[in-house]
Amino acid sequence: MLPGLLSSILPGLEEKNEEQERILKDIFKSIRIKIEDSYFYGLLWTVVLRTTRLRASGLLYLKYSIPFYNTFNESNIEQMIQNYYPNRSSLVINCLITCKEIRLMSIIYVIISSYFYIFYLLL
Repeated sequence: MLPGLLSSILPGLEEKNEEQERILKDIFKSIRIKIEDSYFYGLLWTVVLRTTRLRASGLLYLKYSIPFYNTFNESNIEQMIQNYYPNRSSLVINCLITCKEIRLMSIIYVIISSYFYIFYLLL
């Protein structure tokens, strides 16, 4: 049920309407409050992986909602990984590989930078 809800909301982020974007981000925030972040982001990464037409809007939301790597520190690194990069060994990497369209590269760069920085901190 939740993947369908996310799939129906994500296209609205591409409309370039600031008021609509704010409302949709509030809806996503409400959903995240009701369920665990790791479950929410697991569903979101899965929707982006499986649905070509939602990749741009899904990655835009991920870029907006995942904290940049400069907010990570050693005390919260494990929690950040569990929350934002669930099942990191396959789901996130497969998603980023499938999202190779040129127009998404700048968004992917930001997400990958954060992703690899966390693993650098774990070394």
